[in-house]
Amino acid sequence: MHRFYLVSLLFLFSSGLLAQKVDQAKLGQSCPEIALQTVEGDRTVSLNAFRTTSDQPGRPVAIVFWSYKCPSGRRALDNGTLDRIYAYCKKSKIELIGICSYGESAADLASEAKSRGIEYTLLHDPDGSAADRLGAQVVTHSFLLDPQGKLVYTGGLAARRGGPALQDALEDVAAGREIRTSKSRARG
Repeated sequence: MHRFYLVSLLFLFSSGLLAQKVDQAKLGQSCPEIALQTVEGDRTVSLNAFRTTSDQPGRPVAIVFWSYKCPSGRRALDNGTLDRIYAYCKKSKIELIGICSYGESAADLASEAKSRGIEYTLLHDPDGSAADRLGAQVVTHSFLLDPQGKLVYTGGLAARRGGPALQDALEDVAAGREIRTSKSRARG
């Protein structure tokens, strides 16, 4: 009889019936609420704050999973890719948010951001919950939300061999066009 209960419990766990369900973002749908502390710890930033409401128009939000310890993240910092993305976002009134889920402490992240002169918002995701909710698979996995908070792009930060990347999606949303390529491969 005990064996029956053990087998039943194993089945429930393996089938996901007892596993914690994560409300994960899906292309074309509203992004689940995500609110995280800045790396400086001075405020909480909610992605909902950028959505269109009856009181105010929303803003598109570009999200890049960021780390100075990961080789691909460091490369995007060192070669200016993130600086160029930020300059374009700033000019186009698109909010750029970096989310740090790689295991660094908030203090180390704040220090690194200060030493590099980073102006865009960096959020600390110490338990990886935002990465799980967005479906981030690697450092530099990027996402774009439209002003209504709908996920319109997921994939790579920078193009390889001329393929689509975040920059293409940013240009589309800034021009008010439908996103031509809503998904690309995120490489870490």
